[in-house]
Amino acid sequence: MGAGIAQVAAAAGHPVKLLDARPDAAVRAVAGIRAQFAKWPKKGKLTAAAAEAAGHA
Repeated sequence: MGAGIAQVAAAAGHPVKLLDARPDAAVRAVAGIRAQFAKWPKKGKLTAAAAEAAGHA
């Protein structure tokens, strides 16, 4: 659930930090979010530039 909230915030242009008590959970979440952003231009949800920027927010 936290990754989804972070994804929505990043897509809106807000800087996001993910933290988790489990080792590597935040790293996996960021990778998943970036993978989703990579798909969005093909679906017409964001431009490629906006998706790239959101993936690094």
